[in-house]
Amino acid sequence: MIWGTGRAWAWGSHGGLLELTDIGDRRVVRLSSSSLDPNGTRLRFERRVRDLAPQADEHVEHDLLTGRQTTKAPRSHPPAYGPNGEVLDVTMTASGPDHSTHWKYVLTHGRSVTELPVDDRFSYNQTGPAAQFTSDGRHLALSHQTPDRQISGVTTIDLVHEKVERFDGVELVGSGCWSPDGSRLLVASTPGGYPEVLDTRLGSLTHLDTVIENPRDTPWLTLVGWINDTSLLAYRDAGTRMHVSVVDVASGKRRELLSVARPAPKSEISGVFMAQYVAQGASASCALPSDRN
Repeated sequence: MIWGTGRAWAWGSHGGLLELTDIGDRRVVRLSSSSLDPNGTRLRFERRVRDLAPQADEHVEHDLLTGRQTTKAPRSHPPAYGPNGEVLDVTMTASGPDHSTHWKYVLTHGRSVTELPVDDRFSYNQTGPAAQFTSDGRHLALSHQTPDRQISGVTTIDLVHEKVERFDGVELVGSGCWSPDGSRLLVASTPGGYPEVLDTRLGSLTHLDTVIENPRDTPWLTLVGWINDTSLLAYRDAGTRMHVSVVDVASGKRRELLSVARPAPKSEISGVFMAQYVAQGASASCALPSDRN
């Protein structure tokens, strides 16, 4: 999905870009880094009637299969959805004479409701959701940030064994942060910095030396997320077109998947998201050939 100023487009089986929303000129719409459902079936956004106060915000869920829109009750943060029906709600409250903030993370799965053992300040991922499940629903990653908006860290939770790990000094990157096997995360160690790979089992960071390019020589290659355990989805915005490709992490080899005319001026394009569970579930279609770049 390509998203921008109040508009969103998706590449589908029809073989071209389809604009997902018909907003109209009377509305101001805010899409966020958590707008696209990882199953690729729903788009969530805030909609405000022009000239009205922020209290008039509408939180809308747009069903991409039927086109139906429903208005939801406002929330502090949009919920995160797992592949097996899991729903993570994050809320913030202020209390006490100093109005200190408290964070609550509640996971609902069927009739089971669990408050997770995390209380850090939620947020930050410039290019995707700040809460992401693995494609099997076993692991959850949460990105945190200090009040001064400096990088704080990432918490990972093994939801089967209830094991919590904290990795300081990194933030999640992209809309498919988790490798499908649940062992690695796409992260950055500086705000907006070039992504690195965090091995959550070893606690080690690996620079993507084979993938990094000099932005002075070529348009910046932006990494979206993992397609399979060895390859990442990436795109570059060059000239009047956007080029989407698959990049092998170890070798840096890449294969272009598609190239489309940019659907809006460059200044109005915010980025590219992928539906994580769809992309990883059909990763064979994005397999990188062994005999070509």
